[in-house]
Amino acid sequence: MAPPTNKPRLNLIDPEAAAITVTAEASRRFQALAHDLFDVPVVPAAPESRNFFRFPIYQTVRKLAEYATTGKKAATFDVMAAIHTLDYVADRYEEREDNESSYELGVIVGACYAREKIGAGEAGSLTVRDLATLASLSIRQVRELVSNGELPSRAPSYLKFLRERGVEGV
Repeated sequence: MAPPTNKPRLNLIDPEAAAITVTAEASRRFQALAHDLFDVPVVPAAPESRNFFRFPIYQTVRKLAEYATTGKKAATFDVMAAIHTLDYVADRYEEREDNESSYELGVIVGACYAREKIGAGEAGSLTVRDLATLASLSIRQVRELVSNGELPSRAPSYLKFLRERGVEGV
């Protein structure tokens, strides 16, 4: 599937909206599967339902999106375990050609991985993609900054660059 023409940028992602979108899509997929396997009526969850915001997938995506966008998380929140719980949903997202929200979920997960590297003291292992994701730039833009000498290839400079770009929590 071709990527959307206006790829989502981390600085434009709303954690609440992302969590609602992913939860609603996952609910539609699971309901369709239940219908196919057991011939039950399809009644996907909607934000209007009273239990929607209690769904574990909603809570997981919301927490990941908040961490991705702000760098803030509860001490007990295991980012990597949360990402792994989304593997099944993310795989199913890729099957839909009309689903641009899967790219948004990819940005969230990519930003979480990058923040985990920083948190582990491994800022030197940040890739061009990591920097682009956190700085809400394209990979091409980051490469141009490096080739122009505006972004040195040293870890302390990476963090300084991200702070200068207004990235929270680095």
